[in-house]
Amino acid sequence: LPTIYSLLALGAFASSVVWMDLIANEAVALMESLGVILEISTAVLGLTILALGNSVGDLIADLAVARTGQARMAVATCFGSPLLNDI
Repeated sequence: LPTIYSLLALGAFASSVVWMDLIANEAVALMESLGVILEISTAVLGLTILALGNSVGDLIADLAVARTGQARMAVATCFGSPLLNDI
């Protein structure tokens, strides 16, 4: 493979990381603005709305594992994924 393909793949990866960071920061800023408008403290927002948004990906993954019939693995992912997020 030509070297340009490796450089393009690396550039695409870096670009996607930058875009995800920008979108995540804007989503958090939007929720904080909504909290200011509705007079909800940032502590309450962080403990409820933003924490819920952080856990949606884990929920989808856990449901996908449970639907395949692997109940023990689904329970393990319920506990393992948040534990690995804390490390």
